[in-house]
Amino acid sequence: MTNQEEMVDIGGGIGLWVNCMGQGSPSIILESPGPGVDSSPWIAIQAQLAQRTCTCRYDRAGTGKSTGAELNTPTIPPRTQDLEKLLEFVPIEPPYVMVGYSFGGAIVLRYAHQHLDRMAGLVLVESPTEAILNSYANETPLTLPDTGRLPPLGNLPLAVITVDTQEYMLPKPPNISSEEAMKAWQNTQSELVMLSEQGKQIFVKDTNHYNILGSHAEDVVDAIMAIVEQHRKSGF
Repeated sequence: MTNQEEMVDIGGGIGLWVNCMGQGSPSIILESPGPGVDSSPWIAIQAQLAQRTCTCRYDRAGTGKSTGAELNTPTIPPRTQDLEKLLEFVPIEPPYVMVGYSFGGAIVLRYAHQHLDRMAGLVLVESPTEAILNSYANETPLTLPDTGRLPPLGNLPLAVITVDTQEYMLPKPPNISSEEAMKAWQNTQSELVMLSEQGKQIFVKDTNHYNILGSHAEDVVDAIMAIVEQHRKSGF
C-alpha cells in the first residue's frame, strides 16, 4: 500500500473515510481528537510516519469526509466499535501501533484492551481515561468491577505523552476546582503509564493540550517510531 483513500461502508448508514500511506509493518493507526474533530490534525505527522511504515488515519462518523451522525456525548464504546468494523473491511494488516490524541486516546485504549493480540504498541497523546470522560456524560467506563481500575495491558509497549506546563486540562470536568482538575489529570496520566509493564511517560514543555501535534510533532513521531522499531527488533 503506497497512498490510498476510500470510503468504507460499515453499516448503519455510516461511511468512514480512511487514508493510508506508506508500506511496511507494523501498521500505524492514527485516531483523531474531538469529539467533532476530523483526522486533519494528523496530516503532517502521517506524511512523516508513512516514509517508514504503513500509516492510516480516518474521519470518525459525522466528521470530515465521513457520513453518519457524530454523537453528542463523549461516549467511547460505539466509536471503538466503528474502528473495529473499519479494520474488518480495509486491508490494514495487524499488528497495529495505535495512536490516540486527546479524546481519541480513550477510543484506542479500549480497542487495545479488547484486541491485545492485534497490537504492537500504543501511544497516548494527552489522553483521558473513560472514567474522566464519565464526568461529562452518562457512560459506563471500562473498569474492573472488583477494583474500579483499568485492566492491565501486560507488557504491551506503551508511551504516554503529557504536557507538563498546563495548569489543568480544558475543559475541566464540572463541579470541581481548577486545582482538583489538574491533580485528577496528573493522576490519570500516571494511571495510564502503569497499565503496561513497558509503560513510559514522555513530558513535553512550552505547549498545551490543543497545540501539541503542531508544536511537538517530532516528539510524537519519535515516540511512535520507537515502538515501531522495538516491535521490528523483537522479530514478531
